[in-house]
This record gives sequence, structure tokens and C-alpha cells, in this order.
Amino acid sequence: MTVESPESDLQLADMQEYGMYVLALTGNLEARGILLDDNINALYAFAAEATLNVEDAEAVTQRTFEGAFSQQAPDQIGGTPFKIALFQRAVSESRVQAALESPIGATPTGHPEVLQQFTFEERHVIVLAYVSKCSRDEIAEILDITPERIDEIIDDCRSRISPST
Repeated sequence: MTVESPESDLQLADMQEYGMYVLALTGNLEARGILLDDNINALYAFAAEATLNVEDAEAVTQRTFEGAFSQQAPDQIGGTPFKIALFQRAVSESRVQAALESPIGATPTGHPEVLQQFTFEERHVIVLAYVSKCSRDEIAEILDITPERIDEIIDDCRSRISPST
């Protein structure tokens, strides 16, 4: 039997995280706690900026983690790194939350005006890139869009917030 070695430290980290995830699915509370600790801040920051609402962000974060440890999760995650699968679930949950909580045409309040001018997709890209520090390829995989589209979105957002010269 031949076992292939990981090609990179990132691949090794993904394998270790997936192993921790498998343990968490068996009910291992310590493994769940480690995964929660490792991902909660980035996930909550993403949800807060995507929903523009603290209560909604908390709901999205909770539902994301509950769903990640549900019985359906292994089929949905498959060979995908846990971080990617977690953020894909959070994107889906934040879209559902936004649809449930925001009347059509409503403007969020209590948040920086700069975020309010961006579309929902633009906020997802900006938050994943700058708050959650995801790579361009990770964002493309999470949002199921091309890396070129990510570049376009970031460039467009930058041009709208840059001072006119």
C-alpha cells in the first residue's frame, strides 16, 4: 500500500482539519471545540459584514456550525477543505437570512455607509478577501465564481470608494 505525502503545508493542514472534522462528526466535543475556536472569529466577521446586522450574524454563525456538524455534512463537504465548506455554508445561510430579515429596498442602519453601497455579492467578496483573509482561489471556490470576476469586483469596489482625482 502506497501513501502519498501532501504536496504542501496547506494540503497537510487541510488533511489535519478534515481528520478533526471526522472526529467532530462522531460526537467528539473536543474536536468540535477546536474547529469552532479555529474558525469562529473569521466566520462571525464574515457574517456580520455580509448581513450588516449583529443579531443576524449570530444566527448565521450558529446555523453554519450546526449545519456543518449535521448528518448531511460529510456528503456536502466531501474532499473540500473544511474552511471552504464552512464559508460556502455561511454564504448560503447569510443569503437566506438577508432574504428573511430585509424587506425589499431596505437600507441597513448603524453600519458604515461604504458597505451599504455594495451589492450582496460585492460584500461577500470584500469580507472574504479583507476580513477573513481568504485567497483569491478560496473566494472563487466559496462563491462559485471565477477568480477574474473576483478581481473585477474588488477593482470596481475600490474605484467607488477611492477619492476622485
